[in-house]
Amino acid sequence: MKVRLMGSPDVVREWAQRLEEQLGVTGREYPMRGGGGIRWYADVDDRVAEKAAKEEADDE
Repeated sequence: MKVRLMGSPDVVREWAQRLEEQLGVTGREYPMRGGGGIRWYADVDDRVAEKAAKEEADDE
């Protein structure tokens, strides 16, 4: 699974940190073309994402 976040640096970095903690992924950060924000990309193993989604559903 490919994950891309785009937006203001503070919000993107907060979400990226959550994903890194929950899924154990390491993303890459780049400036937005034209300025005004950042882009963050990560690859997530489908099995890890599926397990996290099931755990989240079980908690609800």
